[in-house]
Amino acid sequence: MATPFTPSFGFSQTLSLTSGSSTSVTFTGAAANNNQVLVTNLGPGTAWVRWASAATTALASGDLPVPASGSVLINKSRVTNTFAGITNALTASLVLTPGEGDYR
Repeated sequence: MATPFTPSFGFSQTLSLTSGSSTSVTFTGAAANNNQVLVTNLGPGTAWVRWASAATTALASGDLPVPASGSVLINKSRVTNTFAGITNALTASLVLTPGEGDYR
């Protein structure tokens, strides 16, 4: 039986994206121990994300797309805590919420 996604309250981070420029955040402390991150795009256009265990740069082609007003759930290892995002035409805000479980 699937376990519902449970957010780690108080640990969400926001990435403010501008056209053509990658921005990143790193989860630390308790948030770094979660195995999933729910990425929600509050912007009017597609954004792309990439995650790694060290500094990384997102690309507007080839990375994971997050549709406008949409969400994706990312499974990650406990050492993969740096997330980068980019948009190629508009500004956008991505909210990254760490947690555990399944999101449907």
